[in-house]
Amino acid sequence: MQTAIVEILLNGNIQHTVTRRVTPAEIVLLKHIHGDDSVVAPVEIESVKRSNADEVNRLKLQYGDEAFKAVFPGAMPKVPSELSEVGVDTGAKAKDEPKA
Repeated sequence: MQTAIVEILLNGNIQHTVTRRVTPAEIVLLKHIHGDDSVVAPVEIESVKRSNADEVNRLKLQYGDEAFKAVFPGAMPKVPSELSEVGVDTGAKAKDEPKA
C-alpha cells in the first residue's frame, strides 16, 4: 500500500492546514470530509505492508464508522491502495522499500 505526505486544507481553507502521511483510502475520506480540493502537494511516496482489512479497521477507528461507511459502503469494502487509483500524481519522490 502506498503512502504519501500531503498537505490537508481543513474545510478547504488554505489558512488552516495540516501535514500528514496518508494512504489512498484516507485521501478519499479526507476529501469527503474537507472538500474535493483539500488534499494537495503529495511528496515522499513510499510503500508499506498493510492488508485491506487492517486499513479498513484503521480508518474506521480514526474517522469513525459512519464517515467510513458514507464513502466505502459494505461490510468489508476493497479500499484503494495505490495513489493513482485516487487521482494523485505520483511524480513525487518515491521510496519503494516496503515497511512493516
